[in-house]
Amino acid sequence: MIVSAVEPSAPPVAIATPPLRLRAVHKILLLGAALGVLGAMAWQGLTTGGSPDPTRANVSPTVAILDIGILVFREGLECILVLAAITASMTGPRSYCRRPVAWGAGLALFWPRLSPG
Repeated sequence: MIVSAVEPSAPPVAIATPPLRLRAVHKILLLGAALGVLGAMAWQGLTTGGSPDPTRANVSPTVAILDIGILVFREGLECILVLAAITASMTGPRSYCRRPVAWGAGLALFWPRLSPG
């Protein structure tokens, strides 16, 4: 008797998609979140001239936290865009260059946790 290593094919499994109403709610929530972030960045740009200073005098802790959060968000977004621009040109024969860039990005991400101070 010959036993095959391949099992008989299972019936196809249907991937459950969320109902149309739930997808619409997700889109509305995502749009609301994006508008909220854009609104906060626009508010910050208009009220502080584009570069907030959380260390200036007479700033409430809430405003300082919001300023710092938006600054960190903007810097993170800039980092992602720069890495995307660098790695976008690394296709075809230059794809071997992606690994060193990934190592550098990983080290940059974890280095502050490893360094004393």
